[in-house]
Amino acid sequence: MIEFTDDLMKKSLETFGENYKYPVYASINCETGIFARRYKTDVGFMALTDSGKIIIAEYSAFGILKKKFVFSEQQLKKFRIKKVALLPVYRIKAVFMADGKKFRLYMNIAMQVTNGNFAEQEENAVNLMEILEKWNMR
Repeated sequence: MIEFTDDLMKKSLETFGENYKYPVYASINCETGIFARRYKTDVGFMALTDSGKIIIAEYSAFGILKKKFVFSEQQLKKFRIKKVALLPVYRIKAVFMADGKKFRLYMNIAMQVTNGNFAEQEENAVNLMEILEKWNMR
């Protein structure tokens, strides 16, 4: 089993070939198709590019890169951010249309991650949520 670290996050987000900011570690579930199952949650990394796109690298629990996603604000159909009561966690529910497919994205972003040494997780999560809240209002 692989250990998810800040270095792995930087390496995986750099593979998108764009400058990014506010990288965060998150639990991710991205559904597509009729037979998608919402209970199958993986982990991964999310950031916002300088061009205003969301980039997501989704990993299995064994550390295998499963999928990479790039979504723009124009592809956004539904979006909701909610702070979980009594917990330092943000919950994101979003629907994007890309390549003729509907992507349902469910993410939980914790303010603090106990393993992996994500030193700037809380600061990046707050900044990312502030920007995504603006998407939510449009």
